[in-house]
Amino acid sequence: MNQNKIFNNRIALIDNIRGLLVLAFIFLHVYVDNTDFRGPEWLVHNGKVADIPIMNFANVSVMDFGPTSFFFVIGLTVFLSFSKRIERSGKKAAYSRYLLRNAVLFSACKIILFIKSNVTEGEFIDWDNISSIAFTGFLLMLFMFDFIRNKPYVRLVLGAIVLVLYHVLKEPLQFLSGAKGGIYGCLGYLGIVLVSSFIVDLARESLLKHAIFSFILFIIAWLVNTNIGKPVFSEYNMPYMVMSIFALNSVYFIFSVIDKLFLKGREIPILAPLGKSLIFFLYLTFIIDAIFYYIPEPLTRTQVFIVEAILIPIYLLIGYFLGKKRIIIKL
Repeated sequence: MNQNKIFNNRIALIDNIRGLLVLAFIFLHVYVDNTDFRGPEWLVHNGKVADIPIMNFANVSVMDFGPTSFFFVIGLTVFLSFSKRIERSGKKAAYSRYLLRNAVLFSACKIILFIKSNVTEGEFIDWDNISSIAFTGFLLMLFMFDFIRNKPYVRLVLGAIVLVLYHVLKEPLQFLSGAKGGIYGCLGYLGIVLVSSFIVDLARESLLKHAIFSFILFIIAWLVNTNIGKPVFSEYNMPYMVMSIFALNSVYFIFSVIDKLFLKGREIPILAPLGKSLIFFLYLTFIIDAIFYYIPEPLTRTQVFIVEAILIPIYLLIGYFLGKKRIIIKL
């Protein structure tokens, strides 16, 4: 299949959302890791949101949904992309490429973390969100068989089972937890990927069915909230994973309505090309963030806005170039 055909076969709505995620990530990642000021509680990690309407239900801030948002959008495309790869190259090549891709991501992340650890006065950094993306990718290999990949409701049930196990096994497998959730956190992320992969198929089938399922997710999130425990971002607990699915699905539903009423399945120029190369931009941001570790003091408010005023236009220019040349950067 030629590059133009691959480009045209993509789902514009998902690429638009992924593009927004790229811009949000570059802004918030630099903002969080390299500034000496704290923003509003509803935005920052571990913000005090108990007295903020709507946010108090979630019990987590906007930025707390950052890590889970990547796994949610991965679930929107990963099984469809794998099926298309099988059609083009066969199962053996598809599995080999998928395994190699995640191995490269994991290895590269470990190298960058090693470098970070050597410029932070001895602070050892053993795990990051990209480590989780790659390791969750390895776990997903167990769910790529035809009878799972081609059956949305099977993926939904398996996702629910994974999340239940994630809760039940949290104490026995505590030794696998760590920074950014560690290895154990990837089991929760796996549940998010499986459930969101069902959501995207349901949304394509019917907006009404998506709306009904969104209400069901609200009920589930409320029941978990009141009977099991509050979502806690720093603990990466099961209620946090369930609340993330509910919140991110709600955002996805809103975008689906906007797409249906206004965009009519069209790409948003510049934004969609960024989304098509999501992992590339995720890694680019990760590298940029690593460079800031060489700066001895956190950036001031003015300095961070100057940095963002430079970086975001650069990302937009790259998106414009990729869209113009119809290029997708695959890692």
